[in-house]
Amino acid sequence: MVPDSDTKWGAVPAKERDPRITRVGRVLRSTAMDELPQLWNIFRGDMSFVGPRPEWSELVKKFRVEIPGFDRRHTVTPGLTASHRFMVTANCPVVRSSVTTFFTSKTKL
Repeated sequence: MVPDSDTKWGAVPAKERDPRITRVGRVLRSTAMDELPQLWNIFRGDMSFVGPRPEWSELVKKFRVEIPGFDRRHTVTPGLTASHRFMVTANCPVVRSSVTTFFTSKTKL
């Protein structure tokens, strides 16, 4: 991403031919090399393979009100892939976060 992309375009999801993505970033994303730092964090023990993924700060404010127990997800080790990928096919942020909240409520700390 180009510097200060959120201040110029706002917090919007990436899309096909996104002007915010640099040529180097496009190559890294297409080869999945942008995941290597996260893989390193898994080996170090700072992350797990499956766990909650970070949400945008705007969505966190909304979900704290809409989803009971949403903040519990911040007590679990973050993951490379989210638990909802194994359980739901919907790409709705509320469904994703609800499943993740359920997953973290069943996880022992």
